[in-house]
Amino acid sequence: MLRAAACFRKQGLTVVPAPFRFYNVDLTFEDLLPTWRAIESNGETFHELVGLLWYWFRGRI
Repeated sequence: MLRAAACFRKQGLTVVPAPFRFYNVDLTFEDLLPTWRAIESNGETFHELVGLLWYWFRGRI
C-alpha cells in the first residue's frame, strides 16, 4: 500500500489508502517459535521493502 500510494502521489493524485488484506494479531506461544508461516510473512515484508527501494532508485517515488 505504501509503494502504490507513493507512486500515485508522485503523479499528483490525492490518495486515500484502503488496504484490504488484514492479519490476525492474536499472539500465542507458538507465534514466538520459528515456523513456515513466520518465514512467509517475513518474505512478503522483505518483498515490499525491496520494492520500495527499487521504486525509489528508479525515480518512481
